[in-house]
Amino acid sequence: MKHKLWKRLCAALLVTAMTAGSIVSASACTGLYVGKASAANGSTYVGRSEDAGKLYDKVFQVKEAADHEEGELYEDAYGFSMPYPAHTYRYTMLRDSIQAWDPSESITDEDGNLLIEAYGEVGINEKGVSVTATVSTDYNAAAEAADPLGDYDGCLYEISLASVILMQADSARDGVETLAALLDQYGSGECNSLTISDANEVWDVEILSGHQYAALRLPADKVSVNPNMVVMGEIDVSDTENVIASAELISLPLENSFLVSSQDPAETEVTKINIAATYGAEDFGSSQYERYWQGVNYLNEALAQKVSIAYGEDGEAPQGPFDMLFDADHSLTTYEVLRLLAYRGEGTDCDANTTDCYAIGNEYQAECHVLEIRDNLPEALATIQWQAMSRAEYSVYLPFYSSLLTDTSDLFQTEFGFTVDEEYNHYYDIYYDEVTTLMAQEDWPEDSIQWVFIALNDLCDNDRERYGANVKVFWEQYQKALIEQQAAVDAGMAELYAASPALAQEKATALGKAVTEEAFGYAKSIFTELLAFIEADEAGELTEEDVFVPTVLTEGKLPSYSMDMEIPADTPQFDDVADSAWYADAVAYVSQRGLMNGTKDRIFAPNSSLTRAMLVQVLFNLEGQPSSTVSSFPDVAEGAWYADAVNWAAENQLVSGYSSGKFGPNDPITREQMATILFRYAQFKGIDTDTQEETLNGFADQDQISAYAVPALNWAVDQGVMQGNNATTLAPKGTATRAQVATVLMNYCEKVANQ
Repeated sequence: MKHKLWKRLCAALLVTAMTAGSIVSASACTGLYVGKASAANGSTYVGRSEDAGKLYDKVFQVKEAADHEEGELYEDAYGFSMPYPAHTYRYTMLRDSIQAWDPSESITDEDGNLLIEAYGEVGINEKGVSVTATVSTDYNAAAEAADPLGDYDGCLYEISLASVILMQADSARDGVETLAALLDQYGSGECNSLTISDANEVWDVEILSGHQYAALRLPADKVSVNPNMVVMGEIDVSDTENVIASAELISLPLENSFLVSSQDPAETEVTKINIAATYGAEDFGSSQYERYWQGVNYLNEALAQKVSIAYGEDGEAPQGPFDMLFDADHSLTTYEVLRLLAYRGEGTDCDANTTDCYAIGNEYQAECHVLEIRDNLPEALATIQWQAMSRAEYSVYLPFYSSLLTDTSDLFQTEFGFTVDEEYNHYYDIYYDEVTTLMAQEDWPEDSIQWVFIALNDLCDNDRERYGANVKVFWEQYQKALIEQQAAVDAGMAELYAASPALAQEKATALGKAVTEEAFGYAKSIFTELLAFIEADEAGELTEEDVFVPTVLTEGKLPSYSMDMEIPADTPQFDDVADSAWYADAVAYVSQRGLMNGTKDRIFAPNSSLTRAMLVQVLFNLEGQPSSTVSSFPDVAEGAWYADAVNWAAENQLVSGYSSGKFGPNDPITREQMATILFRYAQFKGIDTDTQEETLNGFADQDQISAYAVPALNWAVDQGVMQGNNATTLAPKGTATRAQVATVLMNYCEKVANQ
């Protein structure tokens, strides 16, 4: 497969680039870590730039949870395969476009599903486990001789690291142990550094050779930067709380005489090993050392002055020191952490704008991400994925509750591959061509957030002062506003999640789409105006004093990111629900949120009844379908579509069944039964259901209300969840229609759950 060959070529070129100091690298990424004790707001930050090429397509999507048959295989584009777990979790993935390497060769089926896995570099699963992978590294000649990397087919490569972890990890530590077991079984074809995190901890994992690895739990009081270098210092493998390592991590270099340790093997059993000195490459290349120095300078200027990145007279590699963990010289804000990946060493001796130094914020960034981890929020909300498309310098990081997402905006899901000559080197095309060479193609994806930011960055970079300066100013103001708005959104999401995880999931997905589409609209406007400015400039209509100023900057446009943000709706249409119907808004509300569906294509059946099982299933879905015990109802068969929902409702005392002991799943639900189940659900959620006033006196048929249902109906009417059939009757024993249930559910969500 051609796309596999191109990837292999790039992997080979990476090794050459790192040893020769070239700025050309297939994966010249920069990783960062900021412990919570070094952050102004107490958050922990993990991030990375993906320096895959400036014209490199990326797709942000959600991989659905799935059950797998015994023997079903996970396969990637490099030939690695393994049996799927019986169940795989839902997770987000920012991945390569399937067209990124060879648009003539499809790796999807007729429905557009991936037949083999594309490289995914960052994601978060439904358990709150995050992976960013990878920062490519290299080993030395002694390590290579003792434990060489494997060949392509059958070995584990970075293309699958995030996927094989996120599909099954319950925690960060579990993710490390899962990866360790896979490396033990299959071996690795690359040296890589990656991080695995959750709400409580962050692990750095170093894949050092064919079968050797070391993982270290990162301390809260340190910071780190890693530009494709093995920088992990001495670790103690006996500290199993903080270290997970391969069985032969120490014995292999000890037996082959390249172990570096503070312990003397002649005097004691060796448990300590200096990872960088033992396994790391002899020379990582000048562009790596330059980025390391820039990163240290950004985080601690005084410390950077003690780091030497100069080569010796005889070409000896720089001596550093190159420490993995060090102290920041001040408490870092979220904005400062995000902008680290845009840093070019401005104003220093390693300023990429005025010297030949290679920058952290280089033009080959395909995307940049920072995971902000907050330990004061539920695990599902703890990690915000700040995601910037293309390079960080002229882009903006958008916030996503990725652990909850069920979908992303279509703007993220454009697959685009451009045409190249069969004999032309595709690798250099994505690195060195101008974006204008692609914009002339008929299928140029003008409604792709990735490609609009690629174009915007490429054009701004052509003249930083005249084209890019004010674009950067606009996004700086926009970014700082998003960060400030995040606190209020967090508070609202925490309240919503406590009321209903399912509603929080729906809200997180909708907010992710809305914040994407709003930012894209501004980016598209800037891009269009900048193109016109450049055309006028090239036509000689402007002078050197003319500087581009986007309209959105002069108008002071800022994000409207909030819990009340206007969210584009994709509401199902039903032929039997007129726009003027009293229940139309309620039907739109419940169908848009997946609380109720039509009875068949384009039919909602508003006047039909709803069964007791159906209402319980709605609440079960609203709660996120938690596990439950076996039902005691004789008429609820194991395996019935509603069995799990009824079991859960009975276990949590939302339903108790009839006096006969049966549940009656197919019985039409009455209005008083509906009120009672919702009343008990509100109590289950910890909502105050005390009602001070008697609200039922005005109804002529109040004496028909069953005694058990009086408190529930009193509460439901008082809270505006239910109304009478008309001004004088409640019809408590009347059958609830689907339209009435939709209205009650909307009222409950808006007036009770969301308050």
